[in-house]
Amino acid sequence: MKTIIVSPYYETGGPEALHQLCDAINNNGGDAYIWYYGENHPEPHPAYKEYNIKLAPELIDEKEYAIVLPECEGKMIPAIENAKIYFWWLSVDNNNFFQYGNTFTNLNVHHLYQSNYALWHLLNNEAVYYQPLFDYINDGYIKNSLDSEYSKEDIVCFNPRKGYEYTHEIIKL
Repeated sequence: MKTIIVSPYYETGGPEALHQLCDAINNNGGDAYIWYYGENHPEPHPAYKEYNIKLAPELIDEKEYAIVLPECEGKMIPAIENAKIYFWWLSVDNNNFFQYGNTFTNLNVHHLYQSNYALWHLLNNEAVYYQPLFDYINDGYIKNSLDSEYSKEDIVCFNPRKGYEYTHEIIKL
């Protein structure tokens, strides 16, 4: 089975995770491609050139294909009729899954999650098919932090939009 992973053409954590998935599939004997929606891009995004990826010239909706969609591309689900659909919840708060009439009872959509927050969202909405799929931190970030000269401070960063009810309890402690 061939896999097409749909990605935006920009550099953030979500697209990096999508490129890492393509890299992992290809490095383990699979056949995966990135398809950038929007404009046609003849080369991979420069931020992800170290990954083992191939580009798909178009989105192919055939039975021999699996299509991985990020959570911000729910609008594509109704148009995919033949390929196996995997909807990866890289973020819950930025999704547009329901906006285009999608439901968790659609048996053609297999949900992938990488956080307990996303899992709870799937369970609370009674998703039928779901399984974990995790990304990883690029080695370049670790190397850059080890190479830089800075003094460590007791500072914790958090995203106030995600899981604030839990973060608030930690802040109080």
